[in-house]
Amino acid sequence: MRITLVIVVVVACSISAFAGDNPDCQVCIDFSGTATSWSNVQSRIDPEPYELFDAYICIYGINAFSGISFTGYVTPEMSSNTWFTNLLPGSISIGSWDVGISMASAECHTERFLYVARLDLIYTGTPGDIMILDHPDYPRWVVDCHEPYPELDFYCVWMHGGVGKDALEGDEECFPVVPVEAATWGSIKALYR
Repeated sequence: MRITLVIVVVVACSISAFAGDNPDCQVCIDFSGTATSWSNVQSRIDPEPYELFDAYICIYGINAFSGISFTGYVTPEMSSNTWFTNLLPGSISIGSWDVGISMASAECHTERFLYVARLDLIYTGTPGDIMILDHPDYPRWVVDCHEPYPELDFYCVWMHGGVGKDALEGDEECFPVVPVEAATWGSIKALYR
């Protein structure tokens, strides 16, 4: 009986530890830098050779966000230089963007769409990809703002970024959550006239 009780308590604690405020997070690459929702994301860019351009790592579908872990990837020889900037206010970073980075913000973010990082690149003329890959130790972790212990969820990758080519799609079943808008039957019928 004691063993059964211990197993039930451990399972219950494990489930609650992975049930945070962000169960439907998606990440993507955006080249516009001005998107406010997934429908404004620009996932392809066609710069001229030796032109400087920015790629943003963004997260969508958050409710209360304080941290994320990921690894960035840039196709070799696509950029002559790559610089990384953490965009989370008051944040700390552990690791490097290209081998695995964990970033935590000093603030709780409640926006549904948020830019977390920026890559500055110089295009060489060789088409390639900018991708969001799993952190080697903390794959796809996104952390909420619970006190005193933040809770954990996992994001999926919606869209990578294509430079001089179409972007690679992310995970097969990762689609941004679209809020439903109220409509009358008359407005719906009017769409089909």
